[in-house]
Amino acid sequence: MFVYQLVLEVWVEIPVFSILALNVAEAPTLPNLWQVVTYVSVYPAGAESVLRVLMMLLFAWWMVSPFETQHGWKRTAQLALAATLGASVGALLVSVALQWSGISLRNIPPVHGAGAVLIAFIAAFGILMGRQRVSLFGVIPMKAITMLWVALGMSVLMFLASGNPIELVADLGAVGAGVFFARWMKRPPKAKKPKKSSKRRPPGWNVIEGGGRGSEPPPEHWLN
Repeated sequence: MFVYQLVLEVWVEIPVFSILALNVAEAPTLPNLWQVVTYVSVYPAGAESVLRVLMMLLFAWWMVSPFETQHGWKRTAQLALAATLGASVGALLVSVALQWSGISLRNIPPVHGAGAVLIAFIAAFGILMGRQRVSLFGVIPMKAITMLWVALGMSVLMFLASGNPIELVADLGAVGAGVFFARWMKRPPKAKKPKKSSKRRPPGWNVIEGGGRGSEPPPEHWLN
């Protein structure tokens, strides 16, 4: 997707980034509502984005791949979608609230990239694994739940570096989506209702216990 974007934007001069990235400087409208899910697939066209995309792919291999191996592609896709919407909807709600209060967001860049999705997977991993011991990058031993605080710390560091409150809100929305999704996965299975017996007594027949049990049948009743 990034290669397609570079070709279209740099060589064909189609503004793919502005079309697909989530623009928070203006109130959302129906024609650009697709941006709430497409923003994760684009980065600003430029040489500096190449390294960002490569790092994103490395982290995806490190975190998303084991999740898919353990829980399957369906749960992986569901978590990715939940993180995408958690980040974009949270960013839109806060941006609209700030604009209604008179705060201009014209200098805030559009929300873009899959960083929020990766943070959601890190948070979900921390909740699912709990206090089990893991090794960060194969070097730093820690409890898995600490990964949740690592995700939050990464979000705060990015906010301190950029000064962008919308980016922080998007990351926190993704972390929240990862936490809630992991807790939903850990819910106890519902108890199955006992199946009703399909055997039915033939109509018009009475059961007469044999072997001396119960009362003796009346004289007019016959066992044959």
